[in-house]
Amino acid sequence: MRTDPGWASAQWPATPGPSDVTKWHYYPETGLLNWKEDAAMKRVSYSYTYGGRLEVRTWARTINGAALTTTYAYDPKTGEMTLADYSDATPDVSIGYDRVGRLSYVLDALGRRDLGYTDALQFDTEAIAGSLYNRTLKHSYESAPTGGLNGRYNGPRIGTEYGVTYGYDAVGRIGSFGWSVSSPVGSVGSGLYTYNSDLPYKRTLGSLVTTYTYEPSRDPCGEYREQVRLGSSVAVRLHLRPG
Repeated sequence: MRTDPGWASAQWPATPGPSDVTKWHYYPETGLLNWKEDAAMKRVSYSYTYGGRLEVRTWARTINGAALTTTYAYDPKTGEMTLADYSDATPDVSIGYDRVGRLSYVLDALGRRDLGYTDALQFDTEAIAGSLYNRTLKHSYESAPTGGLNGRYNGPRIGTEYGVTYGYDAVGRIGSFGWSVSSPVGSVGSGLYTYNSDLPYKRTLGSLVTTYTYEPSRDPCGEYREQVRLGSSVAVRLHLRPG
């Protein structure tokens, strides 16, 4: 929509105004998307391999009169995508996999990311080396001997610079979280849920407490209330959903 005729109202606008229409066109034999076209008659078209995988995407944009394209390549044995090749100066994306089909590395404009896994086949490390930064993201999991649930995700960490830990309630939902920045001492937040539901009821972060209420017949949040203690005073801010 080019104008706002009053979308914040509880009722649909009587005169919503003109709209820009995008049309999708499909191959009748396969049902795959052939091209999509906007109101300005600009289109993006798609072609596929014999197996139905996306092979070439032809963009509406042009350089020196030639349409930009992205060509995709796949591993002939597994069908996994291994390359996205751009026809302009956009850096290509190369993807590799290990012997059981898990993502092993990604090579793109930022550099190379190598992924490692534990003996239990869980995501373990992501080593990033490139022009932006060089870091290793490490993931941790709970173990039964330490009182947790064996294999349940415990959080990510980047060396001693940054870390996040998760705690869970009796039915396995996230009940608390903590983080640290260049220090082993972190801040802790906790959460409570609406009765017989996975919808959050209360979030506590230090002195900030946020409570949520919901519409009676569906899930959207009707309002949420923020309460923060400032010395001996308590400040409250109420947010209402429009309409």
